[in-house]
Amino acid sequence: MLDQALPQQLALFAGISDSFPSTDTACASFSPPPNPNRCAKEHLDLASEIGYAMRSSLEDIPDEIIRHILLYLPPEDTLESFQFLSRRYHHLANESLLWRWHCRGSFRHWNPEHNLSEKLAALASSVDWRGLWITRKRKNDRAARLLDGVIATKVGQLSRMQGICELGYDVKDYLLEQCRADDSAEDVLARR
Repeated sequence: MLDQALPQQLALFAGISDSFPSTDTACASFSPPPNPNRCAKEHLDLASEIGYAMRSSLEDIPDEIIRHILLYLPPEDTLESFQFLSRRYHHLANESLLWRWHCRGSFRHWNPEHNLSEKLAALASSVDWRGLWITRKRKNDRAARLLDGVIATKVGQLSRMQGICELGYDVKDYLLEQCRADDSAEDVLARR
């Protein structure tokens, strides 16, 4: 019933009602298809083709866009999950330029032993930026454990503080974050 009234409603909307036949004339000239099941099957086939064409997957996205997305994905997520999605993503997630970007964005202070200025001047592919980022992250994690131990108990505080000092200038970023601890934190004074 709706299909029969659609041309007339469109014509009324457009202001050209005289150019379309009335509903009675349209119904009289309309004859059903010989096999209604065939028509329904053709409709489903067309719908599935349209659905397939409109569906997209992450595999369809060009490498350049994936690289750009990876710049905003936290490096931990790249290491822990994204690189394991496929071989293609593993390759993209381990590119030297990406990890150089993460090293420069994640860490501001560098121990002189890293020779950062020389590494930045060299080709990105000649430096293991991913390994360097992992090394720095492990140092920060060790400093976090040691600082938590210093705050938690007085026993062994001096040896833990010495351990933090031995980690060197690389943990300065982490320690500065702790100085900016939120006022609502339970141990805010100890961290500052």
